[in-house]
Amino acid sequence: MPNDQTPMHKSTEASTRATQQSEETKSWFGAAVNPAMNIWAQSNAALLKHVGEVADTMHQFSQSRLQANIDACKSLSSCKDPAELVGQQREYMETATTQYSKHAQNMSERTVAMIKAATNNAAAES
Repeated sequence: MPNDQTPMHKSTEASTRATQQSEETKSWFGAAVNPAMNIWAQSNAALLKHVGEVADTMHQFSQSRLQANIDACKSLSSCKDPAELVGQQREYMETATTQYSKHAQNMSERTVAMIKAATNNAAAES
């Protein structure tokens, strides 16, 4: 409940001034935040696109390596003598090492591309 010292009405001048200050603040804030939000959204979109591609590549590689491991087990179990077994093991290890090395290189390149894509949007906008 208001007392005698509490004004019952705010002056219209003070109210107008407060509204103008509020509008100026909104305008400044919007001008500063909207471009930043656009950059953030574009960077995230680029990043998510690349993350999806990396996930697909990882999935495909895992599937192909799993199949190669199954095939190697079948091949090793059909060996007739120790020399054939050693030859099959050597071939398997050489192939697997090459494939893993290429996959690691591919993932490294994709990671760099992902970072560049996410940061290029920010650099282009600033």
